[in-house]
Order: sequence, then structure tokens, then C-alpha cells
Amino acid sequence: MPVVFVCTYMTGAWLMNVPPRSLPDDLSWEWISGQLSTLWQPFLLGSVVLGLVLGALAYCLTMGYWRWWVAHQWKKRKQRRA
Repeated sequence: MPVVFVCTYMTGAWLMNVPPRSLPDDLSWEWISGQLSTLWQPFLLGSVVLGLVLGALAYCLTMGYWRWWVAHQWKKRKQRRA
């Protein structure tokens, strides 16, 4: 999940034209709670955008594979009947 969080934050920061913040050497709860007011907007935007884009991509790939599989099965059925 940390990789997903970083990717969504970086995407949101890029879309908002906000320079992304770098992580400190010693990541602590105090740093996270102190920076949360500036981190949540790019994180939320990146999450929504990547969720929509990757969801649509996964849907299209799944539907394409399903159509190919059904056509392939129909061809095999036709060959068996002939």
C-alpha cells in the first residue's frame, strides 16, 4: 500500500501543479499529522483520478479478454460439430 499511496499523491500533486513533498528520514506520526493539512488534497485527487483511469482500463481489458474467449469457444464448438 505505501507504493500506491505515493503514486496517488504524486499524481495528485502533478495535476494540481503543487511541488510534491519529500519524506523525512525519520517518518513519525507527528510529521504525518502536521503535514496532513497540505497532503490530503493531492492525495484525494490522485486517488480519484487513478481509481477512475485504472478501473476503466481494467474494465476494457476484461471485456476484451471475455469477448476473445467467447469467440474462441464458439470457434472450437463449430469445429467439433463439423
